[in-house]
Amino acid sequence: MATFSCKLKSGRNAYAQSRYITGRVGKEKKSEVVCAEFIGAPAWAEGSASTFWRAADKGERRNGAAFRELVIALPLELGLEAQRDLVLDIAHRCLGPKTCEFAIHHKQASIGECPQPHVHLMYSDRLPDEHVRPPSQYFRRYNPDQPAKGGCKKDSGGKTPVEVPLVMRSLRRQVAESINDALEKAGHSARVDPRSYRERGSDCIAEPHFGSVAISRMSEADKAAIRVARAG
Repeated sequence: MATFSCKLKSGRNAYAQSRYITGRVGKEKKSEVVCAEFIGAPAWAEGSASTFWRAADKGERRNGAAFRELVIALPLELGLEAQRDLVLDIAHRCLGPKTCEFAIHHKQASIGECPQPHVHLMYSDRLPDEHVRPPSQYFRRYNPDQPAKGGCKKDSGGKTPVEVPLVMRSLRRQVAESINDALEKAGHSARVDPRSYRERGSDCIAEPHFGSVAISRMSEADKAAIRVARAG
């Protein structure tokens, strides 16, 4: 079974995050980016991711998220073109008409030096509708009585603490369906499973993730031990 990883995060500084994931800042990150696209933007953005995310940073309220971001592992079995098609399918299936920007990264794991292709898919939770709004209005609070006078409706609003994990579970399932469809289309037998080990009734323990800071502090002996453990 192929490895499945899908994480969701959100933040305020959308413009800075856009520059980061697309390699416009950071020499090492730039070398990893093999494909980047911006899709579904309103007319006022004129196809510019920078224009859109700057407006989101300025227009969203201070305690609201200017962007959300999915970080998804991509199958090693697929080439770059197939990976791009997969990301577009995920965006269509999971995000619908929302504005999004994605960057596919091809990098080597810090420990073990195995390939780790993945995509950063960041998006606005604003749902476009039939009303034309300037950027100064687009990110305002939605007006259910007079939609044309308010901002675009935010898809994430009004969810209870019980609903939030259910939404994430549904999102992971949709991502897995897109990945498995792509693998089947490419003629591969490998499949991913979005369920946790516990949900599958397995006694396996999820492998810990080591960030770049933690890895930089490890001794070569510690790194070697981790490589041996991962090799099984």
